[in-house]
Amino acid sequence: MNSYKRSIWKFISLINIHYIPLQVLYNLNLDINLEAKVFPFVSYDLDPVSRGSINIRTGAIVGIPHIFAYNSSTDVKKELFKIYNDYSYSEINWESGTGKAFLESLVLSDQAKMFGIARELKYAQSYGPHIEATLRSLGVYLITVVYGVVTTLLPGMGVVARGAALTTFGGITLAIYISIMDAYNCWKDKRVDLNAARISEEIAEGGVEYYEKVIQRN
Repeated sequence: MNSYKRSIWKFISLINIHYIPLQVLYNLNLDINLEAKVFPFVSYDLDPVSRGSINIRTGAIVGIPHIFAYNSSTDVKKELFKIYNDYSYSEINWESGTGKAFLESLVLSDQAKMFGIARELKYAQSYGPHIEATLRSLGVYLITVVYGVVTTLLPGMGVVARGAALTTFGGITLAIYISIMDAYNCWKDKRVDLNAARISEEIAEGGVEYYEKVIQRN
């Protein structure tokens, strides 16, 4: 069996998915390096999650949601889901319209599950940790420069005036940093979604369903 097929079956065995169309497995066509440096685990979150990158020595971890094991609404373990409100938990009324919609949103097709997994694998293939570390370092550098400029050019200012200047320029620098990080994260998410959707038409259709279920759940 090819390495990418073994890798996919490793993911599938974690969440007990008994059937995934063979064509979708072949379309993923994972690289052998990805198989060796990606470490999957079962997550109790509702969405797939990944941290790290195969482009760093430690590799990446990918969390597969436990809800990916559900093939129908009868498989849903309702006791795992509670409503958190005012520092307490309450039961979900599964017979209400909202409860039924939430129950439906927990069950995804094989294509939607594969899109969710493929998206996180694409995150794992990116240089996200390198870029984010660079941006954070740049943010620290900019704040240091601002502090140096204010203290050098305004040496005669009082403590209050200097503090106000530092707060103003520091706030502007922080706003710029947050804007850059937000723009980068939006670009990264869009790029990863497109790359996952380009794997195959089936996975692209699964992506539409996946996000429809996310919106329904929220």
